[in-house]
Amino acid sequence: MISILVPTRKRVRNIVSLIKSVHDTAENFNNIELCFYADDDDASSISFFENLPSDEEFKNIKYIIDKKILLSETYNKMYEIVDGEIIMYGADDIRFNTKNWDKVVEDKFREFDDRAALVFGFDGVQSPGHLATQRE
Repeated sequence: MISILVPTRKRVRNIVSLIKSVHDTAENFNNIELCFYADDDDASSISFFENLPSDEEFKNIKYIIDKKILLSETYNKMYEIVDGEIIMYGADDIRFNTKNWDKVVEDKFREFDDRAALVFGFDGVQSPGHLATQRE
């Protein structure tokens, strides 16, 4: 399983777009879980998570609503509740465009006996294959 960890704050539209892009591009959406961290003063995110749509895209979602903490701490908290063997640190403004990206990632991890690797895709900014980065 691939677990995508995403801190968010007051950006429900971004959350929905991210989830839909994962669903629409993954080869095996059932093998992906999305985990979100929202601050306990973020009413829009809390309302969204507590009233998740029943559509298939929203079935593999976990979330934590808790006090505002450092970004690095949110990832650590989310890591504690996910089930994936492959962990992706994400952001609520990323979108998946490559069809079957999950198979590509899983296949790449299988190349390493200890399955310890940093795998990244082209972000649209840096030259492909040279730097794991986020787009600003």
